[in-house]
Amino acid sequence: MSVHPKAKAMADKVHKWMKKNNLLDMSIIYVGNERWLYGYSGEGLVIETDINVKDYLQYCNEQTISVVSEGRLYDIWNYQISDPLHDEFNELLDEFGFYFERGRAWNASAYEI
Repeated sequence: MSVHPKAKAMADKVHKWMKKNNLLDMSIIYVGNERWLYGYSGEGLVIETDINVKDYLQYCNEQTISVVSEGRLYDIWNYQISDPLHDEFNELLDEFGFYFERGRAWNASAYEI
């Protein structure tokens, strides 16, 4: 699998934004062959390697990043679309020339514009 050269930088930006806004609870970021896991409180980052995102998500992009949340970010995606964080999330990847496309209610993946 070929990973886009901007994938790691996009994942880092998403991670920092999620951390700043206390959205890491019950969340996962997939980038390359890694899975970045966060616990119920958003603490305790665990990075697993030798991961194929297709083994876990039907709708994903193996070449960029995929974000999964069953925590506060999930709520923003699905129930709080008037929250400014909803639009901020959608604009996170603009500078890279990418956008997020939602797969299911709990995940989004990055695609080139």
